[in-house]
Amino acid sequence: MKKYILLLCVAIFLVNSSIAQEKKKSKKEIKLEKKKSKFEASKKAMEIGQFGFAIRKIVSSNIKVSDFAAGILYVRGNEGELDEIVWYKAIGERIRLFKDFDIKNYNVIASDKEQTMTATYQGLVNNVRYSFTTVISYDKKPKLKIKSEDGIEIWYTGVFDTRN
Repeated sequence: MKKYILLLCVAIFLVNSSIAQEKKKSKKEIKLEKKKSKFEASKKAMEIGQFGFAIRKIVSSNIKVSDFAAGILYVRGNEGELDEIVWYKAIGERIRLFKDFDIKNYNVIASDKEQTMTATYQGLVNNVRYSFTTVISYDKKPKLKIKSEDGIEIWYTGVFDTRN
């Protein structure tokens, strides 16, 4: 009788461990699922206009400065906020944009083929009209373009954040 109980326990253990192996996902699969869910959350945040963009680096070729930059752009529905964003008013004249503004003409364009979303919007900051373009992609770093009415245009990379 003890042999049967022992064999039954061993059989149950083997069945349970094989089921656990089937359910166990590889690290790569888990990482891809996390990346996909993060992108889906970012898409929803962009659709409703509730996100933040933490700037880390200037990637414009027309700006000859160290490529490190800082600042945060918040979008909260019809309101935006620039928080200490590095900006160049003229060649070499570095300033910081720090102001709340009303968002106008907020548009979102989705590309399922390229898995990207682009939001464009405008705002008046210190009596200067700025156009903003935020681009998120499934497999690339998020980008932010700020262009002034004076024609100065700077591209940044950074972190797109849905916790606004």
